[in-house]
Amino acid sequence: MATPTRTRRSTRTARPRRTTATAEPRSLSTELGLHGWQELDPVLLASLALEAPLLLVGAHGTAKSLVTERVAGALGSELRHYNASLLNYDDLVGIPVPADDGLSLQYLGTAGAVWDAEFLFLDEVNRCRPDLQNKLFPLVHERRLAGEELPRLRHRWAAINPPGESEGQTYLGVEELDDALADRFWFVVPVPGWRQLSRDDRVRLVRDGAPPPAPAGTGADPETPPGDGGPPPLAELVAAAAAAAEAVEGLHGEAVANYVVTLVDQLDQAEVTLSPRRARILLKAVCAVHGARLVAGDEDASLETSAELALLHALPQRASLVTPPTAQVVAAHKQAWELAVVDEGGVLRQLLDEPDLVRRVQLGVELGVDDDLLGRLALRAVGGQRTTPLTDGLAFVFTRVFADRPLNPASWGPLVESARQILTPSVGSRGVPQGAQLDRVRAIEAYCAGLDDSPRSNLERAFLQGCRMWLTIFDDWPEQLAQFLEWCDTFGVEG
Repeated sequence: MATPTRTRRSTRTARPRRTTATAEPRSLSTELGLHGWQELDPVLLASLALEAPLLLVGAHGTAKSLVTERVAGALGSELRHYNASLLNYDDLVGIPVPADDGLSLQYLGTAGAVWDAEFLFLDEVNRCRPDLQNKLFPLVHERRLAGEELPRLRHRWAAINPPGESEGQTYLGVEELDDALADRFWFVVPVPGWRQLSRDDRVRLVRDGAPPPAPAGTGADPETPPGDGGPPPLAELVAAAAAAAEAVEGLHGEAVANYVVTLVDQLDQAEVTLSPRRARILLKAVCAVHGARLVAGDEDASLETSAELALLHALPQRASLVTPPTAQVVAAHKQAWELAVVDEGGVLRQLLDEPDLVRRVQLGVELGVDDDLLGRLALRAVGGQRTTPLTDGLAFVFTRVFADRPLNPASWGPLVESARQILTPSVGSRGVPQGAQLDRVRAIEAYCAGLDDSPRSNLERAFLQGCRMWLTIFDDWPEQLAQFLEWCDTFGVEG
């Protein structure tokens, strides 16, 4: 059967016209005197362009506070820097006193209160008391405190040390960030530690430290007059990135929305669950990161790579004790992106719209997909089973039904390895303790003794004997046997 053709939507974005002042690609972190942060430049700029909350995750001494202070300084913003582990609510709101009406409270602002802040930084936010964390929700998400709007507040950044062990470090007093609070941060950014720095960056860091940035508009040379060949101030770059983000969403919003919907479904199947709020955030993040790359002069910027970069830095799970493997996230991204640029009638869309992984393999056979894709579908279906007997049983079915097809070696190897117990069942025995497990062993042996020599019985016997020691763990071994036989019927496998 001929494979249906796939029509790709264009995802090219018109690049902002370069002026003399922006003739060379800009590196925000380099201009701020930071080493090894260049890959994060588009993410930081996107956060500023969207005025979206950002959470920095990293070990101590990785410049989380420094980058925030320098960004705020480059913007000319009034910064409030709080150590959340020492924070009291009064530090944010000031001193509460009765209002003139005697019925309510008003706050006498102190020099450190948040009311006039334009840039807020909450350090060590996963060390503060749970009751105070709850009071930070509206501050981070809504720019409100004690029910009052903060009209001057634009940027809300925070920082945490990773919970658990990270690069040999374990932090006492660090708690896992509340899931709901983590979900309020649009960007969750793991920052580079020593192991992530290149050797050149390490040498520059050890030699120079983090040198102060050049004044805005002067470039790297302090003798250059303002406005004469140097980069424009950061505020202008942020404004340009915000305009570019809107333009990207206008041009590609439909494609990115399709991508995000498929991506969230793919991640959910991998038990990486995202909220509806996060899905909306992802669309905005993808468009903003791409816009940031364009205005910074990144010649290699493509919407797909921008989407991957945004995704890797916009997952709230990055702040949790157990983070999803990067390879798993990237695989979900690539599969979702491929679907997003295929028309409604495309093969991948039909396949990925089918939630049942085994039915998806059957559909691939019906649609005549190539052997490489079929192998990947089969391996994904096998890996998605809930028990080892079901994994081995489905692998056995696929090795039989696809025996004459040249599936890719990366698929055949794991399939054959999983099916081996059923293809060549062991005749050995192993001691089983008294109790329910021994009762299940006897029940399986009795069931096998009642089988005849028919092809159907041979399939049952191979499954039960090959997976016997695993099956005895489960009370539902008859249901697992029935599922195996159903797969055999579905794909026409006979004993």
